[in-house]
Amino acid sequence: MTGAVSVALLPAVVAGGYPPHVALVLSIPLAMIPVQLGILLYLGYKRNGRLSLQGVVLYREPIQLRQYLVYVPLVFMASLAVIGIGGVALDNTLRHTLFAWMPSFDWNLRDGYARAVLVVSYSLTMLFVTLGESGVEELYFRGFLLPRMRYAGRGATVLHSFLFALYHVWQPWRLISIAFGMLPIVFVARRTRNIYVGMIAHMLLNSYDVIVGVAFILAMTVG
Repeated sequence: MTGAVSVALLPAVVAGGYPPHVALVLSIPLAMIPVQLGILLYLGYKRNGRLSLQGVVLYREPIQLRQYLVYVPLVFMASLAVIGIGGVALDNTLRHTLFAWMPSFDWNLRDGYARAVLVVSYSLTMLFVTLGESGVEELYFRGFLLPRMRYAGRGATVLHSFLFALYHVWQPWRLISIAFGMLPIVFVARRTRNIYVGMIAHMLLNSYDVIVGVAFILAMTVG
């Protein structure tokens, strides 16, 4: 649904003078969050008689602060090495060969957008991608789906990572990099039975484009 809403919004976003990625950003509060969080809250209501995630979102066991200080940097760096560094060449190759026919949601920092437009674009990205998307996806995928994949045994970590990658239908060229890049997050979630390490790492990963955008905006000449 996220991909369909993004494609539907793309012409209006571009016509309005905003970078194409804003269509994808807006699809998160319009489609992704309502669907995933709605399912969780609905199941929580059926279970508890009130809007609650109790008994629905699992893997919320507390861990010590020192574990966060160790696991979060390790998970973040391991995932970044695959998704943000190792996977770039492969993603670009697949994007411009097998999937060149698909709509583009490029970030387009080189196309002469006004500072005000970029400020709005990256503020929305911070709110809905870095915070909203990362948080809700971890609740749904690692907190709800992953604990219920015991049937897969030791293969649950790999299977779950690839299922999560397949869910990104609007970026099929990133299937391999996302699947392997998410392995550290899934592994730690299963090992610690805690989704918050992965949630923090996920938010850090999703902040990369915002950091690049903010740096670009700050470097722009005022005018």
